[in-house]
Amino acid sequence: MHPVTSLPINSPTISVEGKRVLITGASRGIGRALAKGFANEGADVLCLARSSADLLSLEGELKREGKKVQILAVDLTEASFKEILKKLGPIDTLIHSAGLARHSSIQDVSQEGFDAVMALNVRVPLLLSKEVIQNWRHLGRGGSIIFFSSQLAHIGMTNRSVYSASKSAIEGLSRSLAIELAKEGIRVNTICPTFTLTEMTAKALEDPVFRESVISKIPLGRLASPSDYLGICLLLASEAGALITGASFMVDGGWTAQ
Repeated sequence: MHPVTSLPINSPTISVEGKRVLITGASRGIGRALAKGFANEGADVLCLARSSADLLSLEGELKREGKKVQILAVDLTEASFKEILKKLGPIDTLIHSAGLARHSSIQDVSQEGFDAVMALNVRVPLLLSKEVIQNWRHLGRGGSIIFFSSQLAHIGMTNRSVYSASKSAIEGLSRSLAIELAKEGIRVNTICPTFTLTEMTAKALEDPVFRESVISKIPLGRLASPSDYLGICLLLASEAGALITGASFMVDGGWTAQ
């Protein structure tokens, strides 16, 4: 019999110590939770959002704790991403968590509303990624791109046609970029949240009937909090996620498994 050949065993860790992580939509909700979480894990967080007041409060909070943070108040739908990256410098991971939702019946969908949702949810991550990828190519290095999608890219729901369409588009973008960029060591993945307690969902979830109908569809029995997405983002940004690309992660309490 031939002896069994032992394969080398690597032990990559979920460490982002010293990594530079660019987070959009960082002033509130999921983006803010990610900024704080990555900073606590030793990353240098680069935070983009429209609200300068909210960014300043985040910056103050993190700096008081001795964390590394840079902020830039900008409307991403009107931004020059080339100029943004010049100001912020090289990054290791891009997390696009900024998003917009304008829910209505199909009869009430407006051109303006459609364009606004698609601009922030699809056009911005595509063009921002293009500039980030170009920088990585110039530096001869790889990196990780994490798009926030939604469970609504995989299931239907009343009055959410435009939002669902935008998230389905980001799923397609992610898979295609993952294949196109794999040989360059650039990984692209999406995260699909369920209903999360944020400023964006607060109004809808104030309705107790709607709130209970949502919770009833989540097998784990609760709404998500913004910090529920930190663990998977840390994995995808770290060496422990080095073989993960083109994947779509359901962080939805089991909703889409039914």
